[in-house]
Amino acid sequence: LDLPSPHVMKLDVEGFEGEVLRGAEQIITKSQPAIIFEHWLKGGLGRVEAPFEALKPMDYDFYFPGWNVGGKLASLPGESDNQVLCLVPFRYEHRADLPLRINVLAWPRSRSLSIFHNHD
Repeated sequence: LDLPSPHVMKLDVEGFEGEVLRGAEQIITKSQPAIIFEHWLKGGLGRVEAPFEALKPMDYDFYFPGWNVGGKLASLPGESDNQVLCLVPFRYEHRADLPLRINVLAWPRSRSLSIFHNHD
């Protein structure tokens, strides 16, 4: 197939992210897409680490969405007007310190990550 390289990959494979990422290693290495997946701390240590271990040699950074509510990180928005949705960087070695279930944005270090916030 003569398809363009992907800019974004969204995985929804119920715990088989590691296998999918290893199977797509060639296209990921070539295209360096942003990769989005849901991650649960369940299924045994090897399965929990699998997506991060697959992406580590491909030089990706990891983020999860969180709310900055009055200077404190929260997984849900608060009632304050002083809150901002943000991407929170984390090291996969510290994944166990985060909530049981998170959405992950894996971003290649070879691409700059710029997000603009506009207050109207």
